[in-house]
Amino acid sequence: MITEFVFLVGVILIAKFVLCGLLSLVYCFYVFFLSKTIDFKKYGKWAVVTGATDGIGKAYAKQLAKRGMSIVLVSRTLSKLEAGAAELRDKYNVETKVIAADFSKSDIYDMLTSELAGLEIGVLVNNVGMSYDHPEYFHEISKDVLEGLINVNTLSVAEMTRIVLPRMLECEKGIIINIGSLAGEDPVPLLAEYSATKAFVSFFTRCIQYEYRNKKSIIIQYIPPGIVSTKLSKMRPGFFSPDSGSYVNSALRSVGKLPVTPGCFAHEIQVFLTGLLPKLVIANLTEKATLSIRARALKKKEKPKVQ
Repeated sequence: MITEFVFLVGVILIAKFVLCGLLSLVYCFYVFFLSKTIDFKKYGKWAVVTGATDGIGKAYAKQLAKRGMSIVLVSRTLSKLEAGAAELRDKYNVETKVIAADFSKSDIYDMLTSELAGLEIGVLVNNVGMSYDHPEYFHEISKDVLEGLINVNTLSVAEMTRIVLPRMLECEKGIIINIGSLAGEDPVPLLAEYSATKAFVSFFTRCIQYEYRNKKSIIIQYIPPGIVSTKLSKMRPGFFSPDSGSYVNSALRSVGKLPVTPGCFAHEIQVFLTGLLPKLVIANLTEKATLSIRARALKKKEKPKVQ
């Protein structure tokens, strides 16, 4: 009798989990394909995008400029910043400002505070990030890489939020979008520090979402993407690996509707399916994948260069 009761409870809980997941997917389908994108200009004139010269960050800068926002591009390489800003001005006829900043350093934030002072910042996209050259065991990571990962992936998010949030609260409007990774949702062996820094972005964003939940015109969103087709990922565009432009266009539809989302419907499906698996299974699968990538990378390094 007790065994039958426990079995019944288990079936009910599993059915509830699956049903909730399916209902969530239905709502996500509406958000990504049927809903209207909010008017970002209502939240302020300027959008600040970190890591704005490549991949997802560059796509956010373009898509927000396309929607009429002036763009502050923040990244390390001045020449790439100037080229990106010129493209936005020519194509979308918007104002731009470039700030060259190396987020691997911790002493840049007084300069950034000064550079951003006086701007009506409506949107902040915390996108800048870094990872390993290839998956590696933690004890083999250099001190420079270790400190760089912490500064770029975690300190940048907290500091940039600290710079812009007080003014948004004064104006009673603003949007903060923190870009993380699905690698921060479950532990990823051989990407230990990267995975952990992205977990920081996840928890930090969820915490401040709760802190400011009563500020109805302050939107704080966490985006943990899956694989996006960029120069860094070297993946071909496909349903589960959209190009950065279509990915960000999709993600912007979700602002104000989904406080936490991987950014597109395909990645929502991936999250739902992986959510059906035990955590240990996910860890084992990711370890096999990272070990395989590591082996290929090390083999490539061992090959003699052709003169």
